[in-house]
Formats: sequence, C-alpha cells, structure tokens
Amino acid sequence: MTLDTKLKSLVQLAEEYHKFAKSVNWNLHPKGLYEPIQYMMGLQGKSLRPQSLLMFANFFSHQDETALKAAYALELFHNFTLVHDDLVDQSETRRGKPTIHLKFGVHAAVLSGDSMMIYSIKMLNECFSELNKPDLMPIFYNMAIEVCEGQDLDMSFESKQIVLLEDYLKMIRQKTSVLLATCFKLGAAIGGLDRKERQKAYQLGECLGLAFQIQDDWLDFYGDPSITGKQRAGDVLRCKKTILLIKALDVASETVKETLLKHYQQNEPNKIEVIDQIFNQLQIRQIVYELFMSYRNECNQIIESFTSLHEIHKNQIRDFINQVLNRNS
Repeated sequence: MTLDTKLKSLVQLAEEYHKFAKSVNWNLHPKGLYEPIQYMMGLQGKSLRPQSLLMFANFFSHQDETALKAAYALELFHNFTLVHDDLVDQSETRRGKPTIHLKFGVHAAVLSGDSMMIYSIKMLNECFSELNKPDLMPIFYNMAIEVCEGQDLDMSFESKQIVLLEDYLKMIRQKTSVLLATCFKLGAAIGGLDRKERQKAYQLGECLGLAFQIQDDWLDFYGDPSITGKQRAGDVLRCKKTILLIKALDVASETVKETLLKHYQQNEPNKIEVIDQIFNQLQIRQIVYELFMSYRNECNQIIESFTSLHEIHKNQIRDFINQVLNRNS
C-alpha cells in the first residue's frame, strides 16, 4: 500500500462524482417507477457524503470507478431516506423543487423510494465483490438500521413535552451522523486503511455529523434568512425539539421553564419574539455555539490521531471539515 501525496482536490473529486452520477442510466421501464428516481438523483445537493468517501478512498488507492460507484450507492440510499421523509412530513419542496410525492404521487414516492434503497444495496454488493471485501456490507446494514431508528426517535419527540439532551444527541447521531460516518469508514476501507484507522474515520464522521446538525438548529434561529433561504425560526414555529430548546430547558429555572413551554407549544403571532427574549435571557445563543465548537474541536483532535496519514492528507480532511461547517446556510 503506497501513500499518494499527489491528491486530487476536493473540487476535482466533486466534479468526478457529478460526472459519474449523470452517467447513471435511469431511463428504464416501467417509466412510472424509474422517472422519479431520475428526477430525485438529478436534484444535486452538496454531495458531501460521496465527496467524503472519495476523499478517503483517494489517499491510498486508485480504485476510481469502484469508489465512484460506492459513493453513488450511498448517495442513492441517502436520497431514498429523503423521499420517504418528505412523504411522512408532507414536505412540499426539496432542494427548491417539488417533492416526489407532490410531483409523481404517493404511490411513486413509496415504490420508487423502495427501489432506490434496493439498488443502493445491489451497487454496494457489486463494489465490494470487485474489491473482494464482502465483509464491508455489514457496515452498511448497521447504518441503514440506525437511520431508521433515528427517524422513528425523531418522530417520537413530537409527542413529548421535554426531550433529554442524551436522547437528542442519540437521535441526530442515528438520523444524520451515522451515514456520514459510514461514508468515511467505507472510503477508508476502499483506500486500504487498517481497521483501527477505519474506526477513527468513522468516529470523525460521527463527530462532524453531530456538529453539523447542532449548527443547523442554531442557524435556523440565529441565521440570516436572506442567506439560509429559509424562514427564520421555522423549527420554533413547527414546535420542533431542537438543541436550543433542550439546552434552554436544561438551564432554566422552573418558572422560566414553565413560561418557555407555554409559549413554545402555542402558535401566537409574537411567538418568535417571546422565545427570542427567553433564549437571550438564558444565553442560549452562546451555550449552543460552544457545544457546536466542542464537537468541531473534537474533529480536529481525531484528525491529529491518525497515524498512517501524511500531513497533506490531514490538511485535506481539515479543508473538508471547514467546507462542511464554515457556512451561513
């Protein structure tokens, strides 16, 4: 195994992935099943997950075609979860376009989503057979189960008045972090890192996912709507149990806690202003930001702990972390 210090840039990796993704043919029959898949996979997001897999795979290996196929398979699985999440949440838009169930109907959202999940398994099996690494499939299976558990846990929060911090962190770990962590770990495996280093890659992806979701909650309330492209405090208006609410309830006195819950669960005209005032009183903006930074700093510590990576590789991982977390939307 030879360490490659002539790395492709993150931009190059993203370009290669998008080129590969466009080459995948979904012009199949029946059209009613495959056209929604083509539509969904054509709604290009930031592609952070496939980019992360390709980044790790590129450190030691040049299994380009196999790595690209694995990256696409995991993005296919991610998009399957979005199709079903949008259906459950009755969301109207995804990446600025109509959601599958609105554009093609509920029937298509269920069956096309199911097909995306099955095809993702099929593609990964092919990848790992090519690499003679069938032992990697359980990593995917465990992740897929945890994502479903995380989604169910998130839905269960809707009926709870108070959610504990440990339950919230477990939920975002399963719903958001484990998929990113799996991309890191499988990329490291394709790239040839040993089991100990693969586990560090997984832990790094987990930590980054936690930081990302906490930041997402923070930006929903404190971000600039003209930059985020979202309505300010949309989570508050939908009475979602975000990290801001959880930390506020954690530090508030019983009187303030009672007042906060009373206003949070109602849809009054001045709801955002009232909640903002309580959050300011409790210094929630700073408290949650510090929690976000603690996970960001932990990411840096994990990067430093890799023993088989050159500083060039570590710098690229740092660049990727910055790309994910240095955002206003």
